[in-house]
Amino acid sequence: MTTYFEVKKKCALCGAESTFEVIGSSSSFGSPDLDLRPPLLLRSAIDHAVEVCPKCGYTAGDIEEETKVKPEMMKVPAWETFDGIPFKDELSKNFYHAYLLAAAVDDQKTAFTMLLNAAWASDDEKNAKAALACRKKAIPFLNQVIEKEEERERRLTLEVVRADVLRRAEMFEEVEKLYANWSCGDKLLNQIIKFQRRMAKMKNSKCFTVQDAL
Repeated sequence: MTTYFEVKKKCALCGAESTFEVIGSSSSFGSPDLDLRPPLLLRSAIDHAVEVCPKCGYTAGDIEEETKVKPEMMKVPAWETFDGIPFKDELSKNFYHAYLLAAAVDDQKTAFTMLLNAAWASDDEKNAKAALACRKKAIPFLNQVIEKEEERERRLTLEVVRADVLRRAEMFEEVEKLYANWSCGDKLLNQIIKFQRRMAKMKNSKCFTVQDAL
């Protein structure tokens, strides 16, 4: 069960106050996807992972958090064109806006997260072209995040996530190039990578769960 409650927030960009519904608690049942998208019920709460200020349009995971974003960053052409990505739903667009702002302030981790969320939202809308484009855009940011990650376990997890993002972006040759000799001391992660390589060789870009790879 997922619970929600309303909270007033002050936009970090313009100072306007507005009310948002936020997650109080949630639970997950089943296996996550190989890119770590959670199963239900938390999966269905994706629309609460981004907030939009109704006054100025500032978009972020939490509009109340301190930010380096400037108003002029929302006036770039991509804010209206979405870089040509054919989004069909507002949620995907909101995530893309959050990505644009994160990228503008050189926040690679948030940029990657917002692009992946945009891909997930597009997946839900069965908008394959938009989801594919978002994953391709996300990869350079994920690469930077991996390079900067100092904690070994977290880095390994991110590398396994990257294999899925690459495969679902139909970059099959890149999966084999990066992971042909990949191995670590974690049996589960090694098994997932073997599964990813097998699916990539079959040019299979479908969504799979961790359970599917076992």
